[in-house]
Amino acid sequence: MIIDAITYPPRDGYPLFITAKRYTLSEFKVYEDDPDALTLICLHSTASHKESWEPTLAKVFGLASEGMKTRKGDPRREVKIREAWCLDCPNHGASAMLNERILQTPEYYLRFSCELYAQAVLHFLSAGPEYGAKVDFKARNLVGIGHSLGGNAMSMLQTMTPRIPFISLVLVEPMLSPAGPKHLSGLRSLLIKGAYERRDVWSNRKAALEGLPRRDRTKKWDERVVQLFIKHGIRPHQGSYYLESPYNGVTLACTRDQEAAMYRDPEGGTKPVESLNKACQEIPVHLVLGGVYDFLPKRIHDALVDPKSGRRFASVTVIPESGHLVPLEMPDRLGEIIYGAFVQNAKQGPLKANLVFDNHSLYSQTRLATKEPLSLSRDCGKTRRTCMSEFSNPNPIFTAIPFLPTVICRHCLGLPMANDDRNDSSLHTRTLKDPIHDQIEINPTLSSFIDTRQFQRLRNIKQLGTTYYVWPGACHNRFEHCIGVSYLSRLLICHLQTSQPELGITERDVTCLELAGLCHDLGHGPWSHVFDSMFIPKAFPDVPPEERWTHEKGSEDMFEYLVRENEIDISDVDKEFIKALIAGDWKRTPDEKRFLFDIVANKINGLDVDKFDYIARDSRMVGDGVNINIGRIVKSARVIDDQICYDHKDVNNIFDICATRFKLHKNLYNHKTAKAIEYMIVDILLLANDHYKIAESVSKPERYIHLTDCLLEKIAASEEEELKEARQLVRRIQTRNLYRRVDYRFMPYDLVGPAKKLITSQKIVDAVQQLVDSGKIEDLDPELDVAALKPEDVIVDFSTMHYGMKEKNPVDNVRFYSKRDLNKCYPAREGDYSSLRPTVYAETVLQVFTKDPDFFGVVQAGYRHVVESLGPEALMTASVAADTVAMEEERSPSPVPTEAPSTPGPSQSGPSHSTTITPAASLTNVLTSSTNKTPQQLSLACLQRQNVFTTVDAKFQHQSPAKQRQKPRSTSGRSDAGGSGVTGATPSGDAGSDFAPSILPSAESAGSAIEMANLGDKRSRYNVFMEEPGSPSPKRRKSVAKPRGS
Repeated sequence: MIIDAITYPPRDGYPLFITAKRYTLSEFKVYEDDPDALTLICLHSTASHKESWEPTLAKVFGLASEGMKTRKGDPRREVKIREAWCLDCPNHGASAMLNERILQTPEYYLRFSCELYAQAVLHFLSAGPEYGAKVDFKARNLVGIGHSLGGNAMSMLQTMTPRIPFISLVLVEPMLSPAGPKHLSGLRSLLIKGAYERRDVWSNRKAALEGLPRRDRTKKWDERVVQLFIKHGIRPHQGSYYLESPYNGVTLACTRDQEAAMYRDPEGGTKPVESLNKACQEIPVHLVLGGVYDFLPKRIHDALVDPKSGRRFASVTVIPESGHLVPLEMPDRLGEIIYGAFVQNAKQGPLKANLVFDNHSLYSQTRLATKEPLSLSRDCGKTRRTCMSEFSNPNPIFTAIPFLPTVICRHCLGLPMANDDRNDSSLHTRTLKDPIHDQIEINPTLSSFIDTRQFQRLRNIKQLGTTYYVWPGACHNRFEHCIGVSYLSRLLICHLQTSQPELGITERDVTCLELAGLCHDLGHGPWSHVFDSMFIPKAFPDVPPEERWTHEKGSEDMFEYLVRENEIDISDVDKEFIKALIAGDWKRTPDEKRFLFDIVANKINGLDVDKFDYIARDSRMVGDGVNINIGRIVKSARVIDDQICYDHKDVNNIFDICATRFKLHKNLYNHKTAKAIEYMIVDILLLANDHYKIAESVSKPERYIHLTDCLLEKIAASEEEELKEARQLVRRIQTRNLYRRVDYRFMPYDLVGPAKKLITSQKIVDAVQQLVDSGKIEDLDPELDVAALKPEDVIVDFSTMHYGMKEKNPVDNVRFYSKRDLNKCYPAREGDYSSLRPTVYAETVLQVFTKDPDFFGVVQAGYRHVVESLGPEALMTASVAADTVAMEEERSPSPVPTEAPSTPGPSQSGPSHSTTITPAASLTNVLTSSTNKTPQQLSLACLQRQNVFTTVDAKFQHQSPAKQRQKPRSTSGRSDAGGSGVTGATPSGDAGSDFAPSILPSAESAGSAIEMANLGDKRSRYNVFMEEPGSPSPKRRKSVAKPRGS
């Protein structure tokens, strides 16, 4: 390759030196007088130099030389290249050395704009044949090629005067932001920081050569580019100018100050856009982009190629293996693409080039006369369609056909699919109207996950589980919650990316975090937390809690299954990163940024976007929306000391969020009716487990995908005999014949341990029998067999409610900053925010349920007898007993209280203790070993205060709303216990359709014996229902056929 160096001195009022080099081949001399021959003008990127184009030009010239040998009529033969000119930016390369003194003046030192580079090129090209290069460039067929900064300058050059005509442009990763400077502001700050922190002095060129490949920025560079940088991008150090004790080292030709000055240009990324728009209308402009978003964010690329912008590119090519520095990383590949653009221009003509998307999912980005889609031999892994962006042929421009323009699928560009591609609707950006966050944009990456069986399954899982049975408005599902969390994740990370560019947040970080928010609840089972917190412990009673399946683990398994089944193109490293973000476990991927793990699942203080969404969504959907200014809190977020902190002005808002969480748990998630139905559903799942293998499905995603809330209807519609009891429980839910809460009591959080030890279902049943045997409970219905009451018919539930961090104030773990010092954070101390706060931040509600409403009164009497019999000694054992029970709870299969968010259950807290209590242990002995009694330990007396609001007589039997509405018939026509007076009963015991439901219930929803007695002498008609085999009710009748008193 022939190389000539030209130096253009300051003249005609232009104060700077301009250096350029001319490149050609000897065989190109035949084109010296050809008016159609091309002259290439190449401009480099910031911190580079003109010689960086040499490897790319060598490839272009080689292909052009081969094209000269092709047969007549081949479009490659029409590509005639005369020469190429590469120009240094005046503060880069050889020009920087010549302009060293003037670059120290204020005019150029603080800010050297992209426009100044364009002015230098214009001055060089318009000099005429008498000066400088002594070439009349206005008479040449000029093709402009620019990378990054050079692409911006080349665009701006198209509208400068005097006008220099170009016939075509090739822009490589231009740093243009059509949407305005905001998309580049964060990157600009990051680049300035990198410029000042990069190494710029070495002892010699050999030392620079050894150190350059180890830097993240340069380790991907082509070896030829590295050698050229050592030769032309590095110069003798200024210290070598001194006669006494000179420093003979080397430094960067473009100083760190001059590199930063380029990045400070506020209009460099936006001002050339207008010039580019005009150029796209007049000449073919080819765009080359990198597929790795290491510098420019993806939204910049999307905005550039947006068809709605009016810009029409002759071709758009994405190189998936390369980042922003395409000429430095893949010069040969870039040379092939540039030459392919020349071939395209030669075949199509400059005015025919146009960016179009017709009625095909993949189309040449040149408007072909036939408008037929091209066919390549490589399949895009993302869309299962042909895509040049993943074409693996070493020379992809040429195939069996003589001419092949650059093509790319819409997915790789992030553009909408054509109208007839309905099967690929996920490959365009769409907008959802959300009741909480209003308009939410779903980009193609999110669509590829949302439009799958695994994610669509969440449409059939209620966010609040059984709360929907109490608040009909709470019909929202995990589907919209996950989309909301994904939206907030992106909102927060993009805010941090823009406001703190020094964090180095990449587009990969944004995408992975967005996907983690989207997929964080993929593993939820039917009725959300009911499945993993209540059903799984009972289904696997022998599995230790630390090894037990959880919905977080299920989310990771389902995420893997989603990626595998749908063949989503994602690396193993990114998969592990996303799963670690879902778990909130930074230790699993310690190479990632620590603060990112505080966004979706914050394990430090519980303040994360998951909580932001479900608090706002749950409260709104039940009709009691809370006013949480999520936007203010997001904009307040700032990373300090590798954790997310907030403005100290928002401390009260954050405390209100924690208080709202407690309110939701107290009023919604632990509502007595919702809790009763939860236990009924758990019993239904256990009864149907053997038939449907429900518990086994958690380890088999291909089966687990079918487990949703629809399971209840599936059981109700079943006909198998083994599911009869489960069907009857479903019917009880449908007819509101529910398990009933007989009593409740709120207690301090630290008394949960002893209460669990002292108040159990077994003790309540024993107390009932003792009260009956002692005659303290009298006048019970003789048909009610108290001896049939079993411990499994009584439920003692302890549900802990807190502000987010158990008994601690979660705000104590949040760090805040002041605008006076944005880089220091502190905890909020007493007096820094409102003192109107609770003295405790957690409490437990004890609820006792009976599965059979007939035993309502006797179970309440038994529970109160157990509490009253605790005595004063038991009040003093709270501290020791709490530790013991907490340790035993680790092995207990009893259900963990349900929570709407994913927070640890009470059984997971509490330190271990060596003291043990056995049922036969003397409370006096325990009392003598306990020390440091606190008032909270003595407050167990609150349990002994009878709840006057729930007190009923021991003979009370609860009637369901359906039974209360039923009216007995006339007492005439009494039939015997054989059920002859009942018409429509089937042999299996199911009620026939001849029964009027307003008069008699069906077999599966039959009332209790006492309820039947309340209907008068007609109760014998219902005996067939009460004696139905397999009834889940524990009640037993002493006599069915005999009249009372016989």
